[in-house]
Amino acid sequence: MPRWRWSPVARCRVISPNECHRGNVGRGRRKGAAPRRAENRQRLIDAAEQVFSEHGLDAAVDEVARVAGVGTGTLYRRFPTKYVLISELVRRILSELLAQSSSVLSAPGGDGLEEILFATGAMQASHRGCISRLWNDDERGS
Repeated sequence: MPRWRWSPVARCRVISPNECHRGNVGRGRRKGAAPRRAENRQRLIDAAEQVFSEHGLDAAVDEVARVAGVGTGTLYRRFPTKYVLISELVRRILSELLAQSSSVLSAPGGDGLEEILFATGAMQASHRGCISRLWNDDERGS
């Protein structure tokens, strides 16, 4: 009796329930898919930051996917709508601003206020495409 059987799901011979003779795990998925998904997500966020800074929030998501080096399907699996992508970008910008604000709290002589104001200005200048959403992040897209 053979130790393997044909799997129509994995489209190959299955040696055990979770492994295919081609090295695929589960239902035909590659080993190490989770790190690749995280890498693609980060590439999309970096590309969105670049595209929206250059072209504003009216830029097409197809351009974001092209700059990230992934297909539009990958983009839509990670971010179902353009507004979800923009909201994630805004959330990261505000998290960075919050971290900078926390770090300057202990600055002597009130220099922390000056530092955070300069940091806020620099952040707004570097993320020009998101300024309209930076202080009012409405995820509904209106």
